[in-house]
Amino acid sequence: MDGLRDSQLSLQALDIFHAWHEQVKASLACNNFGNLDLAPSRLGTCLSTLKVLSVSMTDPVIEEPKYNVLVPENERQWPGPTISRAQIVDGGSYTALPKMLELCRGLEELKVVAFALDSSDEELQELQKTMRRKHMHHLACATPLHNLRKLDLSCMPVQDTDILTFFANHNVSLRELELTEIRLEGCFPSVVSYITGDSMALEGIRLENIHESHQYVLFQCDWEHEGVVPGDRDVVRRWGLERKADISYFRWELALHPYPLVWYWTLEEPPPEDEDQEIED
Repeated sequence: MDGLRDSQLSLQALDIFHAWHEQVKASLACNNFGNLDLAPSRLGTCLSTLKVLSVSMTDPVIEEPKYNVLVPENERQWPGPTISRAQIVDGGSYTALPKMLELCRGLEELKVVAFALDSSDEELQELQKTMRRKHMHHLACATPLHNLRKLDLSCMPVQDTDILTFFANHNVSLRELELTEIRLEGCFPSVVSYITGDSMALEGIRLENIHESHQYVLFQCDWEHEGVVPGDRDVVRRWGLERKADISYFRWELALHPYPLVWYWTLEEPPPEDEDQEIED
């Protein structure tokens, strides 16, 4: 970003660690938004002409000394829960993207993927889950992007009130909506009712792998591709006049689901080696 700032280029499209799901293993998401210098005098020239922004981001990185193989095990020091907690709740990690959007007043397409980066500490994991909702909350509270035509959100936990506020702030301009791997806390019917109603002028809707609290949403509508459960559908796409048609669905207990749909990047300790184990030919 420093190089971009120094260049003073006028950008049309910007991709920040964005990767499609199939490429996630080959791409790192950004965990350092909070340290960006987003003063208008620094990046304003580059971002004022931006039309398309794609960005992947993770939770703030929490130091895990026990996984640092470069330091002898007996010398590894845990920074302590207070320091780790401060890293997680640092507001700059969740407000930096909305601040960046303040410089992109002509933005027409926004794609955001928010991956989780779990701590090995269960208490800190719960704090991380709580703070992840802040991404959508701050986007909802930000100044509306009056030219935004396409929104693509992936892998984000959101409150229904926050995402409905964002929709209401962009109901005049928004034409395409894609939600993938979204964990919704609140009322999914209210979201469906709003995006298919007269309040929005959407021309295209695509919903895939949606979770409502601890339940998985399966759609009973036109088949796009085979879902996780044979005969059921975890994706729905509506275009044009079909956009206002009812979207029928039912809920499935997440406990029955064979694998988590929102990817979590976490470090796992290798199993201890059994020195006494005999090797059999």
